[in-house]
Amino acid sequence: MANQEKVQLFTFSSTFQAIKAEKLAQEAGLTARLIPMPGQLSSLCGLALEVKAGEAAQAQAILVAGGIKIDQQVEAQRLQGRLQII
Repeated sequence: MANQEKVQLFTFSSTFQAIKAEKLAQEAGLTARLIPMPGQLSSLCGLALEVKAGEAAQAQAILVAGGIKIDQQVEAQRLQGRLQII
């Protein structure tokens, strides 16, 4: 399919954890960004960290090593700019 990209979403229990996670991932050179929590997921902080699927294992290791507690890790895809949970 055209314009399809697989991504991994990480959710957290607090905004502080989400912001720290984004900072750690970006400092490690990963393509990571915070996005509003998709409606299909729930989390106390309302934010999710999106990383490329190919970087998910590395991102998880970096977050855990940085003391981040991950609530959920979910596969998703961007299809023509729209996020869909897989």
